[in-house]
Amino acid sequence: MAPPRIFDPQAFKGQGALITSRSLFNGMRKPPTDLSDRPLMVFLRWQSSPRIGMPVEPFKVWRRPAMPVEESALEFDTNSVPLPDGSVCTAVTLSRPVMSLTLEIRADSSGAAGHIVPLANGIGSSHWLAVLPYQLAPQGSNTIRFQAAYITGFLVLGRANVTACLGLPLGSADKIGDWKLVETVGLPVDQGQWSDLAHQSHGIKQGRVGAEMPAVDAAADRMSRGVNPFGWHQAFSSGDPAPAWSAPSAPALIHDAEMQLLPMLHKMMHLRAMDQAAYTQDVQINPPENLGGQHMSGEPGKAVIAPLTLLQMAVASDPLQAVMLGFGTGYVYEDLPPIVLGKMELFNEPGVSDWDYMVTGLWRPKGAGNGDEVEYAALIPRPRLAVPPPPPADLTADFLGHHQPVAPDAPWSAAVRLSWERLALDNLSRTASFAVGRADLAQPGQHADAVMEKRISAPGFLPIADAMNPNDLERTRQSASDGYFPIPNDPGSVNARYGVATQTIFGVWSPWITVPFAKDQPAPETVQFVDATLVPTDPGPPATVCPAELRLEFVLDWRARRVASAEFRGRLFAAATRHDEPSSGLGLMPVAMQTSLTGASKAVKVTFAGDVPSVAGGSIIALNEQGNAEVAPGPAQGDSRRYRLTVPGFALDFAATPHIGLVLWGRVQERLAPMRLGAWSREKLAYGSDPRARVTQVVPIVPLTSLPDAAGEGHAHLSWAAQPAAAGYVLYTSNEFTILDRTGQPRAAPQATLSERLVAMKAAFDAVPDRNAFTRVNDALLEVTSMDATIPRGSQAIHAWIVLPVSHGGIEGPWPSGARPSDALIVYAAPKIAEPAPPRIEARRVGQGDGFAARIRVETRPDAGAHPRRIRLYRTRVADAARTLDSMGPPLAEISASSGPWLTTPSDPAADGSIEVVTGTDTPPGSWKYVWYRAVALADSLPERGVLGGRSQASPAVPVLVPPAGPPPLSSLSLSWLGGGPGDVLAAFSSSVPTGETPLGPHSFEIEAMEQDRAEPVYRKRLALNQVETVAPAAPDSGVWRTGDGQYAFLLRRADVNHSASLTVRLIDPLGRATEQIAMIEAGAMLAPPIMSAIEKFSITGRGHFYTFTLENVRDDSVDGQPWRLRIVLTPPLARPARPPRRASSAWVFEAAVADIPLNPPAATHTVKRQRIGERLSISIFTRETLAQVEATVTAPDGATATRRKKG
Repeated sequence: MAPPRIFDPQAFKGQGALITSRSLFNGMRKPPTDLSDRPLMVFLRWQSSPRIGMPVEPFKVWRRPAMPVEESALEFDTNSVPLPDGSVCTAVTLSRPVMSLTLEIRADSSGAAGHIVPLANGIGSSHWLAVLPYQLAPQGSNTIRFQAAYITGFLVLGRANVTACLGLPLGSADKIGDWKLVETVGLPVDQGQWSDLAHQSHGIKQGRVGAEMPAVDAAADRMSRGVNPFGWHQAFSSGDPAPAWSAPSAPALIHDAEMQLLPMLHKMMHLRAMDQAAYTQDVQINPPENLGGQHMSGEPGKAVIAPLTLLQMAVASDPLQAVMLGFGTGYVYEDLPPIVLGKMELFNEPGVSDWDYMVTGLWRPKGAGNGDEVEYAALIPRPRLAVPPPPPADLTADFLGHHQPVAPDAPWSAAVRLSWERLALDNLSRTASFAVGRADLAQPGQHADAVMEKRISAPGFLPIADAMNPNDLERTRQSASDGYFPIPNDPGSVNARYGVATQTIFGVWSPWITVPFAKDQPAPETVQFVDATLVPTDPGPPATVCPAELRLEFVLDWRARRVASAEFRGRLFAAATRHDEPSSGLGLMPVAMQTSLTGASKAVKVTFAGDVPSVAGGSIIALNEQGNAEVAPGPAQGDSRRYRLTVPGFALDFAATPHIGLVLWGRVQERLAPMRLGAWSREKLAYGSDPRARVTQVVPIVPLTSLPDAAGEGHAHLSWAAQPAAAGYVLYTSNEFTILDRTGQPRAAPQATLSERLVAMKAAFDAVPDRNAFTRVNDALLEVTSMDATIPRGSQAIHAWIVLPVSHGGIEGPWPSGARPSDALIVYAAPKIAEPAPPRIEARRVGQGDGFAARIRVETRPDAGAHPRRIRLYRTRVADAARTLDSMGPPLAEISASSGPWLTTPSDPAADGSIEVVTGTDTPPGSWKYVWYRAVALADSLPERGVLGGRSQASPAVPVLVPPAGPPPLSSLSLSWLGGGPGDVLAAFSSSVPTGETPLGPHSFEIEAMEQDRAEPVYRKRLALNQVETVAPAAPDSGVWRTGDGQYAFLLRRADVNHSASLTVRLIDPLGRATEQIAMIEAGAMLAPPIMSAIEKFSITGRGHFYTFTLENVRDDSVDGQPWRLRIVLTPPLARPARPPRRASSAWVFEAAVADIPLNPPAATHTVKRQRIGERLSISIFTRETLAQVEATVTAPDGATATRRKKG
């Protein structure tokens, strides 16, 4: 018994195409002159799903004359589909898939023209099977016939009407008869070697019926008639020669398959067909390698290969492998003579085959001996003319990067990524794979290089499969990479043109689409500075120019290019610290190495004889990679070679600067012709510091006493070392003026410092250590070694004390004498506080842009106190806080010089930098409250004169009002109905201005209301905000009132609800600026439209169903006698069909004024109740019956409605 035949395009499908000279050569730059649409060959391809595995024997190819089959009327649905051009087409969906379709179409009185598009599983262009044109005269008709393996619908483009739709369902495909076996097609394997596959017969004789031959020979025979031998087009669209096409022979292709794919398939096919898709093998993947064959570091990886998936990819992307591996064939086309049967003409349709084809295969899903053989069949009805694939669109070439030469001085190479718009998967011209070529424009006339993987041993290249990676970030684009594009050393650039062409599974190619590409080799590597420093040497006093040398460590990269020389330049600059940059910037580079600040320079160039460096006038050594040991120049240094260069001959003058910096640049020159010069490196800064060491000169310091106490006296703490055998101590005191006067020395000048005065006083005492200039302080002996001394109030002199020990016999120690008796003096001076006079401050309001600011002027009095050097300005809005300076918070600004909004005027003369006047503008946030200002003046400390900086007393507090910018804020008028009379209108508005009086006066409302047919305003009044009432006006008056903080309302009572009206509200600030809002009120009641929420449903088992919703803007009263009304319709489900008489199902309707809806209705089958929650009204519906739909409508007094529906 023959196994069942299954027609399932999802498991096993085929496709065919008529090959013509036009399909092969059209689009070439120089196509043959005799192009024709006459079919020459018919190519067939098929493919099985991995889920059914491989058949147990070769495929069989059948054919029959394409005689009509018996068709039946088809059921279908139609839908209108809008098109991008604005027109509409009709989409027809068949109730079940068919393999043969016949349509009768007719035009109306205007005629019709358009297309019929058969579809498979969708309506998008990727689902189109063909585009069949039609042209109909007025009232004309036509018959459209189409056959395909799987048709699920069609599009009608144009105005034709489908009057009949006939077809043969796919499920009836087995009724088609008259099939004749044409050929046996299978794997090109040896039957004996594959005989170990139980109950399988691969490798048996194959070929056309009556001319069977061994499987390998049959594969060669198929390739002689089943593939395109001419390959891709010979030239790019630009005219450049394309890569040379090299068609591999069948034995060579079979040899490639025997090396990898066929052995894996052999192992896999020992499994059951249903298990073959899951079978995998591990393949070792070596690390990537460069052009020189050098592998990257790392262990080899592992790839998991599924042989069945690999087979399917090969036969779906490469037409040559599809035919060779037994998934395709071809025949010389046989044209049948036309037959005319009444109105039907057979075998005379242009571009359509006269033959139907079928491919079958035998499967045993569960393996041998299970008796479950099935035969899958793929129908290929009436193949049509081959359609060339679309060429790539939006082709771009992106440079990815340079590959380093495989050896020094070898060429660089470029990596390029090509990308173009990914073609949609369609049934008209499905792209199977593509080819990439690269034409070197420096070699015109030569064939382009193929940028594809070579076949294993066969000549030619493997096409690149049109596959999609789900992890691709650019899913809408296809891409290919050229990993190694060599760049010649001379001229160091490439100029190329890349071309990409696509092909179908039938081997029909698109024209080449090209994109230019140009790239230069990278510039030579730059010098990498590791460390640089200037090392000066002290020449001894009094010289300021120090000899120095430059010590420089740098790295040169020898991996890509050998180095001929390295040149260095540098520019010196004076620096205050070792971090300063030159004031003129880093970019100014000299022509040599500057060796002194005066501009002297010398050339510094390191040259290489092979690997050995040398430098004129200096020294250089080679270091290891770590830089901690000297090594022989060359390979011992590694690829990045490190050197230490010493350059003597610098002369650094430190007379005017503590440090001297050096900006360094370096560049290399390649040894390889044309000996390119690299770019100058990034700047490197080196520093040398003044090495001179001199004797330190100590400046004598006069200690200061404490600040004066309440009596105005300063306190000093005197202490001295204990003396052996001393019974106690006596103190003697004097001062600077007494000592100078007794010795006849002049007093110090007023501008002298305390240190200068102390030196003068000590010199006078050293010259004449007169005891009579001192007064004894204590009568009784001091038995301690310290005491507190006081300096009289207002003293300006330096005070001195001498401590003498007294023996137990009452004898004082000797008075200081010798070379430096002044060393025995203990000195102190009283500090002085520099307190400026209180400043005067003025503040006034000034305009600034659209707003205001405070103009501040502060005047000091340098002649009335210490000279002020800084002004502190304080600001506050709180009047009580302005009473004292310390309660005003941190200062607004501290001003010492002109900056920002502040301008300072120095006193005259201004040698000490004191400030006389400060003016400026302060811009506090606008407010209707005063802002208060105070100022204080501050003097600087003068420690060398014993002066401590002080603060003046504060200026008086001055207020200024800085109003907000722009007119006063006033919201728009929000109109609503408050209730009451139907003509009443409530206007709500708000403003953030203060309601009370401001320092400039109050804000005011000016309100005017006009009503239709009235000459005089209904309301016109101007009133201050603090005069606005807090309650609404009593009827029948209109008026305004305050509803909250900054919230206002105006109630307009119209005499007639059918009168229109207008309302104008104007807010005026104390400066006279105004903001106006106008509302136009239409005739009729001012009612907000009712709002109804969605209807919610919930059920309680055994009780019934509840439906709830809420209403807003719905009141319980009425307007002019018209209430708000609610209508509810409960619709039961349709009754089941029954014999007459049938009882009709009627809806339950509830309608009532909102106020009449019960609050607690009595129990019934259907009930409605209401509950008011604030401004919302909640409606609940209860029913004991199952409903089809609930509908609720609320109607306002003015006729506005809201409706909601809920399916039961």
